[in-house]
Amino acid sequence: MKQVSVIVPIYNVEAYLAECLDSLVNQHYSDMEVLCINDGTKDNSQAIVDAYAAKYPDLFVSYIKENGGLGDARNYGAARASGEYLLFLDSDDFLEADSLKKLMDHAKQTDSDLVLFDYVWYINKENASVRRSLPSEFHELNAKTSILANPSACAKLIRRESYLKANLSFPTTWYEDLATTPAYVLGCQSFSYYPQAIYYYRQRENSITNQREYNPRCMEMIDVMDRLSHLLSDEKYHDELEYLYIYQLGYRMSLTLLPNHRKAEMMHCLELIRLRMPKWCQNVYYKKKPLAFKIYCTAMMLHMFAICKLLQKIRG
Repeated sequence: MKQVSVIVPIYNVEAYLAECLDSLVNQHYSDMEVLCINDGTKDNSQAIVDAYAAKYPDLFVSYIKENGGLGDARNYGAARASGEYLLFLDSDDFLEADSLKKLMDHAKQTDSDLVLFDYVWYINKENASVRRSLPSEFHELNAKTSILANPSACAKLIRRESYLKANLSFPTTWYEDLATTPAYVLGCQSFSYYPQAIYYYRQRENSITNQREYNPRCMEMIDVMDRLSHLLSDEKYHDELEYLYIYQLGYRMSLTLLPNHRKAEMMHCLELIRLRMPKWCQNVYYKKKPLAFKIYCTAMMLHMFAICKLLQKIRG
């Protein structure tokens, strides 16, 4: 059994795939397997995978499946992985050279079920910046802070046994990471934070993360929060779930809905927050946020959307 299984979902990424796979070759780390999951790609990506699998047969394993979306491809790979740990790597992103062994050494030394690490917000070599996966107000990763950390599946290393214990799978909705990774806590007992930016997260104009125009699928955030409410139903995680409602269903959705004049959709999101989290303004995490954030959220909850738009414009 290898120490780590790297799962790479692939769909129409021929322009970036070689850089992604090269970054795995450049780990110079033999104790891993790379599962390349062709999710019904329509471009030349499979030919690229075939070339790498032929050249490095002990490293790359190729799978081809019908298109099911990113979440479905991750589930497909996780079900076929054999490593002690799982690492998800999107095929338009890449890893820092020789970083994986150091990450694995940290995981083994700390005997961690879940390791969170930082990433690089990457546009190009001249425009890249390090981002923390653990919010700056937290100094360590534990069960509760793991729920509030950056939800990206790609900024985490999880023990496969813990992943299976949590009985999770990625949905086919938008925001599939947010729908899943906060619930990693259900299968993990030990946590650690590795404050090194080893993952390069490429910013593409048409990605969900950079969505600026309204798409009806952005309202799938409601389904995601419903799912999290079910998964994190234990009272001990109420504060964390409540804050996710404030931040994700309120603040984050407002950044898309308000500039696109989607007042009805925004009102619906806010009504759900009031209905499910009526004491939101007393949330322990919310109360510790900067004053500017609280002013914005208060204006948002009072439907003072003109003020919110002004604050968005000022912030840029």
